[in-house]
Amino acid sequence: MAKSQDKDNLFTTVEADKPSAPVSKTPRRCLVWCRHDQAALVSEIAAAASLQIAGLGCPESGAVSGLLEQVGSACAGATGFDDPRQCVQDVEHDLLLLLTLDGIDPGDVTGVLNRAQSGVLVLEPLPSGISECTDKPAPESALLVPLMRRGRAMALLDQVREQFGPVRSMSVTMRCRPSHGSLYARLTDAVDMVERMCGEIEMVDAAMSTPAGTPTEAPQTLRALRGCMTLNARFAENRCACIHVSNMGAVWSRGVTILGENGSLRITDDRFEWCDPQGTVLDHADLDSPGSSGRVPQPAGLVADQVERALDPHRAPLEPRDVARTVAVCEAARLSLATCACESPRKLLKLIG
Repeated sequence: MAKSQDKDNLFTTVEADKPSAPVSKTPRRCLVWCRHDQAALVSEIAAAASLQIAGLGCPESGAVSGLLEQVGSACAGATGFDDPRQCVQDVEHDLLLLLTLDGIDPGDVTGVLNRAQSGVLVLEPLPSGISECTDKPAPESALLVPLMRRGRAMALLDQVREQFGPVRSMSVTMRCRPSHGSLYARLTDAVDMVERMCGEIEMVDAAMSTPAGTPTEAPQTLRALRGCMTLNARFAENRCACIHVSNMGAVWSRGVTILGENGSLRITDDRFEWCDPQGTVLDHADLDSPGSSGRVPQPAGLVADQVERALDPHRAPLEPRDVARTVAVCEAARLSLATCACESPRKLLKLIG
């Protein structure tokens, strides 16, 4: 498939359970915006995806030179910068990787994306809240990585989904440490998985535990979410789901369990398993993907895998994702923290309708 020239359709992917078509191992030029505590993650992604960092910047004042030194050889000859808007315009690159949105004013994010010379991958969800959404479906302005729906285990699950039958209940657990992403990022990934498998969430009941020494009241924005969060989701049909997410989890981990009349499905980033109601394993696979078997630290290997697909000229179109719908569920969860009651994502969507 020829490479699209439309930036909104730039990112496409091959079947997730198959290795991407071979691409050149010549280092691709990448611009990276990250916090100082994400230096190790930058190094790991660059090594796993054969990226040559052409420019590296961070929001902390006066910290760029130290960051360049920490990242090491992948930054050889890189330009240090403190203004993403200018750097994306001045420095040639094949990819823009935003590991944080810190230091970029909300009003400037669109300008950065529009000035980028190629595709954009983000570790943090866009938009930042329901007020930035519109009532018209739109492609993702930047590709959120690493979404579980685009992983190899999800592709295997899709192959047996019709045989498995209706989902009756589902639990999703996702955790990481702060340098690997925010609580909003983990919440977005988990909500996206639940709605992909169970349909639209009707009501959300959420609770949160914040880090020691931080305010315990409900935050005013999704980006202000910190700590651990649980959600109970209710649906119009006969099913239920629960979510447990954290950016205080120390170790990267994502797991999904799905129950139905025909047994249970269990997927993680590196394993798929289907058991019948008696517990007999009907199908299973240990997945050979970046980050599995300890070859590349998670989540760097998962991000690198999606970088490879983003730069693969033979990729197939991405499955569309209802971004506004996911944001509405996340906002309903945040509102539930404040009201201590169930909240409706649909009511929030009406605000932009």
